[in-house]
Amino acid sequence: MYFSDIVAQLKEGNFDFKEDAEYVFTIVKSKYKVAFDFSMAAIIVDGQVKKFGLSHFSDFSFKTTKSTQEGIEDSCSLLFAGEELFSMPESKMEMHKKLFSSLSELFTDDEQCSPKFQIDSMKNLYGIDFSEFGEQNTNKLLLLYKERFETIANNEFIKPNTKLLMFLEQDSGKISQNLGQTAKKNLKIGKLLGGGFSGLIETGIGLAKAAGSRMAQVLMNNFIGDKDIMLLTDKNVIVAKKETINEYDFDDAIDLFRSKQDEVLAGVVDIYDDCENLVLDNISQVDWNVFKTTLRKLRKESEHSSTSEESSVDAIEEIENKLMKLKSLVEKGLLSQEDFETKKADLLASL
Repeated sequence: MYFSDIVAQLKEGNFDFKEDAEYVFTIVKSKYKVAFDFSMAAIIVDGQVKKFGLSHFSDFSFKTTKSTQEGIEDSCSLLFAGEELFSMPESKMEMHKKLFSSLSELFTDDEQCSPKFQIDSMKNLYGIDFSEFGEQNTNKLLLLYKERFETIANNEFIKPNTKLLMFLEQDSGKISQNLGQTAKKNLKIGKLLGGGFSGLIETGIGLAKAAGSRMAQVLMNNFIGDKDIMLLTDKNVIVAKKETINEYDFDDAIDLFRSKQDEVLAGVVDIYDDCENLVLDNISQVDWNVFKTTLRKLRKESEHSSTSEESSVDAIEEIENKLMKLKSLVEKGLLSQEDFETKKADLLASL
């Protein structure tokens, strides 16, 4: 079971994935935080950090201390390897006991339960080229958007050896990030996972479908990968929304998508299709400019490649015609076999 699947079962805490964050997942409680980096876990109490292996949640235990005063509730302490971390009235410790029991049951292996294992395994499984995609984008796509990425790859929107180049995510505009954490950008697991999977949502999100584009429905886990994203590869453009995934070639994407300055945030744009349907909102103007520039470059390279291939085919056909004419001359006795072989070698060498 991958890290993302384990987290989805916890239904506890907050999920936060920021470029400057030390941890990829954090469960926040009143007295402590349980945090996960790419290969280990940590418990943070009053600013004190204790790191440990993912299979060591069984080292946590609870100890009840009887009250010596009448009318005062017994207290319960959380211990790690016998060391007391904090205590509270026993009646308030029940949800914490359930949490650590779940953590102990789910995180059973240091390697296979880690985010790093999930990232490495998915890279090997799908054979996608992430070399130009950047570590932050790669981690985000394979952790937060695991379900959506699997749908993209399994429907062959991305094929093995495809080079992933750019990643645009809703609400990722740098100005909007500086406004602080909002309810929109902090996903509460308890609220979002209360009903489990959202089910298969009907198609028809309003995206204009250009000629040759393909679309797939998505069975989404509402906990992670909740935002709309756009991927640029060396072969196509993919718009992956919560409900659907659409694929476009370079020509269609350039003609289809355009930006509008956000009415509230400076340096931030919203992306629309040619039918004025919102595709992505709150995207950095700089990121969108780079995206469009790279897209135009890819289209130009694609056109040049197509032209070269067509020229090569034409050259081959021309040589075939010449060889047929020469062969006819040999059959008529107007050209010796030796001269034919010489001219044939010269023509083939010109390819």
